[in-house]
Amino acid sequence: MLNCRRRLKRILLSGCVLLLFIAFRVAQANSGPVSHDGSPPITTPANEAFHAIAQPPTDAMGENLADPTSPAYAEWMIWQLNQYRAQQQNLPPLKADPALMKAAQDYAARLALGNFFGHSDPDFGCNRPSDRAVAAGYVQWTVIGENLAAGYTTPEAALDALKRSPGHNAAILSPEFREIGIGYYYEAEDAPNVRQNGPCPYTGVGGPYRHYWVQLFGARTSNGIPVLPVIINGEAISTTQRQVDVYIHGTTGGSVWVQWMRFSEDNASWSAYEPYAPRKTLTLSGGSGLKTVYVQLMIGSTIQTASDTIYLQDTEAPSDPLLSPRVFIPIVRQE
Repeated sequence: MLNCRRRLKRILLSGCVLLLFIAFRVAQANSGPVSHDGSPPITTPANEAFHAIAQPPTDAMGENLADPTSPAYAEWMIWQLNQYRAQQQNLPPLKADPALMKAAQDYAARLALGNFFGHSDPDFGCNRPSDRAVAAGYVQWTVIGENLAAGYTTPEAALDALKRSPGHNAAILSPEFREIGIGYYYEAEDAPNVRQNGPCPYTGVGGPYRHYWVQLFGARTSNGIPVLPVIINGEAISTTQRQVDVYIHGTTGGSVWVQWMRFSEDNASWSAYEPYAPRKTLTLSGGSGLKTVYVQLMIGSTIQTASDTIYLQDTEAPSDPLLSPRVFIPIVRQE
């Protein structure tokens, strides 16, 4: 998974709850949970619209706070979201993308430190989610969506609130997206001066919210061909089983792009080509450690290589004291 499951940078957190979602639909934050579903559906790349949900400010004392220093913090929400997509409509999982992860994390910090709540940054020309994605390196995008959340103290609480909003839920379950980024920032000194409501630069004030979440969704092309990610075990970051499920994106809009595929663990020795299928069960090599699965996809005369990683805690192999187990349950602390 993303950059060998690197640890998220430590951030001092405190604050209240707020949620926002952008998936080509718009909604504003109020003092209670709200959503707005009157905007057009997600159809064209240029059509960006948004949804937002806000939970009233709460006393910071006694909050259960997810620890952002956990290396699995953002990945936990991605894994939960992918499980939900599979359970609801048997949708394919989304892959964590480095550029979307950067854009989402940077914007979560801007929401918290810039004292505003909305899908456009009033201090940077009211930029849009697509502007921030491109600035982070997510180019040749075909569709962009964003969820924002604030005030919710755990990934579970934030995701559950978004799922209960029809607009946010529709974006989470959109079959158009293939990649995702998650950002989270906790601002201990958040105050009731959060600019919100109305068009950017916003006409109202609310807060404090303290917890700020961003989900940034996307799909893109490279030289006119869709970028087709592969995902191990629904984008989990660890497993105790050598046998894993690999999902291979190969269709967009009902069209099948991939004809043949083959697999490798070292990007050098490859299996024989086989007809494309969206799922493949593979057995990882033994021994605990970070495992990478490479997939080469034959798209006409073009070969596209994709990969994903997962940490294997091999219960059948002797343990290495230098390799600690990786888990994808977020650390929760009490304040």
